Amino acid sequence: MLTGRWSQGRGMGLIAALGLLAALGLAVWSGPGPSAGERADDYLSADLRQEVESLKAALDRAPTSANTLVERAQTLYAWANRFAQQGWEIHPDLPSVVSSIIDQGARGRSPAGTAAYAGIDDLVREMTFREANPDAIGALSSDDTGPFAADGYATLAQTYTVGASPIRPGGGLMFTPRVFAARTDYQTTDPAAPNYLSVSSSNPDVEFEVTTHPFSGTFSGMLGGVDVPQPFFRVRSGQLGPGDRVTLTLGDTSQGSPGYRVPSFSTDGLRLRVWVRLEEAGPIFPLKEVPFEIGGASPSRVAGFAPAIVRPGERFELTIRTEDVFRNRASGSAPAYVLESGGATIATTKAGAPTLDRIEIGLTEPGPHHIRIRSVDGAIEGWVTPILVAQAPRARVFWGETHGHTGFAEGNGTVDGYYSFARDDARLDFAVLSEHDLWMDDQEWDVLVDAAQRWDGPGFAVYLGYEYTAPPDLGGHHNVAFRTNDGRRRVERQRAPRLPELFERLKAENDPEDVIVIPHAHNPGDWMVSDPDVERLIEIVSEHGTFEWLGRRYLQEGHPVGFIGASDNHIGHPGIRVERKDRPVLPSRGGLAAVLAPEHDRDMIFDAMRERAAYATNGARIILDVSVNGTGMGGIAPAGSPVLVEGEVVGSAPIESISIVKNGQEIETISYTGPRAGEEKLLQIAFFSEADPQERHVPSRAWRIWRGSARFEGVTLEDFHAPHPEDPHTPEAGVSQTDRNTGELAIRTRGTWNFALARLKDAGPDARLQLDLRPRGEPQPIVREIALSALDDGPVQIEVPAGANTDLIRVGWYTTPDSWDRAFRFEDASRTRPGDTYYVRIKQADGGLAWSSPIWIDRRPGSSADQR
Repeated sequence: MLTGRWSQGRGMGLIAALGLLAALGLAVWSGPGPSAGERADDYLSADLRQEVESLKAALDRAPTSANTLVERAQTLYAWANRFAQQGWEIHPDLPSVVSSIIDQGARGRSPAGTAAYAGIDDLVREMTFREANPDAIGALSSDDTGPFAADGYATLAQTYTVGASPIRPGGGLMFTPRVFAARTDYQTTDPAAPNYLSVSSSNPDVEFEVTTHPFSGTFSGMLGGVDVPQPFFRVRSGQLGPGDRVTLTLGDTSQGSPGYRVPSFSTDGLRLRVWVRLEEAGPIFPLKEVPFEIGGASPSRVAGFAPAIVRPGERFELTIRTEDVFRNRASGSAPAYVLESGGATIATTKAGAPTLDRIEIGLTEPGPHHIRIRSVDGAIEGWVTPILVAQAPRARVFWGETHGHTGFAEGNGTVDGYYSFARDDARLDFAVLSEHDLWMDDQEWDVLVDAAQRWDGPGFAVYLGYEYTAPPDLGGHHNVAFRTNDGRRRVERQRAPRLPELFERLKAENDPEDVIVIPHAHNPGDWMVSDPDVERLIEIVSEHGTFEWLGRRYLQEGHPVGFIGASDNHIGHPGIRVERKDRPVLPSRGGLAAVLAPEHDRDMIFDAMRERAAYATNGARIILDVSVNGTGMGGIAPAGSPVLVEGEVVGSAPIESISIVKNGQEIETISYTGPRAGEEKLLQIAFFSEADPQERHVPSRAWRIWRGSARFEGVTLEDFHAPHPEDPHTPEAGVSQTDRNTGELAIRTRGTWNFALARLKDAGPDARLQLDLRPRGEPQPIVREIALSALDDGPVQIEVPAGANTDLIRVGWYTTPDSWDRAFRFEDASRTRPGDTYYVRIKQADGGLAWSSPIWIDRRPGSSADQR
């Protein structure tokens, strides 16, 4: 059902509402309308105006049916795009409603049911009303849009000034959240409790009552939400006339409430949608949003950002970012810092500097450098991203974001805020803002084009792009980026509902060398359908989880693709994973793209992506160099026996393991967690769940939560913790409060390993571990008893059937790795055939991950033998 439609028992639709427009004194523009001469300044072309007027007249004669649905939806879509380009508000779900209708046709089915037909009719009549009565709907404003401190209490008030159309009894205002907004647990019942939402009016004769109405769609508070009750402030008596003001106050403190607990992430555009209804049975109109600003809290931590690879003596800029506890840029000023490398002080800063500060330094000693930042008082410390000093590097590493969102879709933040954060806070070298085509109109595309042109510049390349948001059965989600930012037109889902049509149209409207298409995995790209002319990379990790399986699927089908990571961040924070406390909708660490190019040049970086000279990380800025028989990532290596896989890793934390993967199978893992003399030995309880759904055209398998206990007998438990939880503000493991020899855990996995560590002492000969796990959705608990002495021969691995997948539990001894930098060399003497692929996976002790792009043996990717 269309968002905001009202039907009997759940409100009334726009069709019934149009009968009341005459009583409201408002015209309905239908029929032929004014002549062409009277439309000299019409915003529509003559042909489109004729189509629109024909649509209105046809709707007056008969409601939409199966025979007219698609044609009417297409005309409505073209009309709405031109309408939006004038700066006028359209229904935010209009593009997605049209898309859902086109999708059904692409599936070979006709959209059936009165809801689809009435949805189009409602939107046509809403557009008709808005066009004929441009002053009927008033506007929102706010006297204080912030900034408000992250995770603090504040009062956010929005005032609606009534337009030319009055609000009569039965009308009113509705308040709805965005999916990725924040906590949004506002309430209207207890004025002394947090998050109280109230209504007031400048007109003393008007009385309101608080009700709710079910709402579906993007603004229901959840993706795919159906009939979620949202607060509606209904005019019970009196009438609000033109110029009257109605104020919705979130965090009203007048009766004892501490206010609204704002989100724990910073943003220049927290959006809280307000809608207006003019009459009891009338339509509900979206109002243009007021963006609120949230700033960071007080300093709590620090991070530094620097170029990944520099030459000896090269001067470069280092960014020092003082952060709050959530990794927002902190408010106020920074303390004095000391920067140390190899035990020596290399720079200092003075107290009072901005919390985003820049200094210039140089390093002369070749090799890896890890720079520690600490405040003079010792209260705050952190690390700079790793730096490799090399005299003649084969390439430089450039960090970038190819998949992120703002308030144009279901997220928060502004377009300018996104690019500002990418360039200044995250210190990225390039960025793509990939807003969903599903909800996008032409005015928003124009904004994206303008912003890409303005923000692109020396040291920061911006590539115009968008996200093609097809459901899995029509091809899945794909990000699209263009080499240049002018003269480009998106090929959106409404024009190309099936994946092959996306490829065909992109190549017809652009030089294929100027386009790159990147599928991702939580709504996975169809690995049976690929186009080597434009599809060169696969996103295998994001805030949704780890999806190495999708990369393997594409490689198994012979597609010539490389690997990258991207965040899919929805709060305008590309490049830095904010540790959200309020609502960790996407709980994984994130994703980041690393591209290997000779210099920072937008064409070189784009060419490198197309040539698969790139690798993926889950947000960790791991410097990685890999070759196979002397050939680098994305390339074609000469055949030879044995095959030599070698490389170098400069980590952002100690390196835990390096794995070599051949043709999708792990053939060697070099672990650095084995026992070492004098080092503490811990017990590791690790968990893995595969994200591969094991079938096409369905979403990736969801998170698995391993919930339960680990009880120790014959040994003393001193500590039990998860060293790198997916959500750091929600501990995933700890010692039980009722039994100090039992550890409790709730560890999340989706496509990678995660684990808890136990510190033990005084182990007797019969020391044992009793695992009692009750994962959500499992019919039976998982109960295992393990003698600790058995682990001296190696870890114990337990297979856990999970439908078509097999999940794993591994228990063994663990020693924290000690080196942040590793060189590796592996000779594969097994049989190698043309077309075999190799890639390398890196795992750090802090949970950081990296994957090289594949390297092929003796066959050029994209040749006819590769295309199936």
